[in-house]
Amino acid sequence: MKSLSKHATREIPMRTSREGGVGFWHLIAHPAAAPAALPGGAATWAARLAGLTSPAMAADLLGPVADKLLDGEAVRLSRLQGRFRRARQRQTLRWIASAGFDPVALKGFANAALLYGDPDARVVGDLDILVRPEDWRRLVDFLGAAGYRFMPAPLPRWGFISDASLAPCISPDGAVNVDIHLKPDCYPLSRGLSAEAVLGAGCRIEEDAYALPALEHVLLLAISNASKDKFGPFAVKQLADALVLLRDHGGELDWEEILWRVRRARLWRAFRVTLALFLALGLPRECLPRNLHAPVDRVKGGEFERLVAAWSRLFDGATGQPGPFTLLRREWLLSAEPDVAVVRTWWRMKGLARPRTGVPSRH
Repeated sequence: MKSLSKHATREIPMRTSREGGVGFWHLIAHPAAAPAALPGGAATWAARLAGLTSPAMAADLLGPVADKLLDGEAVRLSRLQGRFRRARQRQTLRWIASAGFDPVALKGFANAALLYGDPDARVVGDLDILVRPEDWRRLVDFLGAAGYRFMPAPLPRWGFISDASLAPCISPDGAVNVDIHLKPDCYPLSRGLSAEAVLGAGCRIEEDAYALPALEHVLLLAISNASKDKFGPFAVKQLADALVLLRDHGGELDWEEILWRVRRARLWRAFRVTLALFLALGLPRECLPRNLHAPVDRVKGGEFERLVAAWSRLFDGATGQPGPFTLLRREWLLSAEPDVAVVRTWWRMKGLARPRTGVPSRH
């Protein structure tokens, strides 16, 4: 493991909620050490996890205990749907690569291939791809000539601020949604992780001619997305990916690079909260450098404990999708540095008057 002397952080004891489903998360954090007796309520939490991800993804995450907790037929059908969608997306990536665009797959598709024993189990929505900054307009024209059309999503009332990708571009048969990224992810990650960095570090898949990002960049992208979602239910898939990554590959990561990019991107608070959340939910401490075992300060402790409680219950009826004031509080206390929160708020206000549709003007 790389030295962390330049980025050492003071360990701060942190009380966390150990109620409810924390025992359930231990099943995911320690898949090879399934207990003889499952924690009470495990079947209910497994069903909630399947609802937040998919039955097949939940089964892959739960490993050897999945057969005891999930409906086998639902898992089988979910896996078949994933296989079809992923096959179509691979076909699309090969086609784009054969036209000379050198795409790097991001997010769900990449995470499925890099982190899961059965990539078809990891639910995938849009096909997120990053191409060289000078090529994205040509790619838009290329897809348009093949019958792809932009399908903007309904804009939220509170200003649309994405600056990293275009609206989904839908295939003629509606089976593939291509999300063309101009940056790996939107502000603030784009300050510390550029398109050039991801393209330069991609792990090329020779037989398919497209690339997948480095694991360090996968972790940063997952944390960035969780930060935007204020660590709520919509962040479960990305943070489950990050938990699996750290569980299986934590000792292989270049932590010097990760910490340099986190600080440069002003993503340090979300990074600390993510790692502390994983430790509270049972991630083995040896998966992280010792300096990062308890990196949440006491001032944010109360809000952090509420976050752990919500995750431990897998966002049940009492702690489901947070309300607007909870989201605002989480953003300012847990998921964004103060200056980043100010910029995001300003962009949202501007977005109320001039929302970004994500569709290039000539399309």
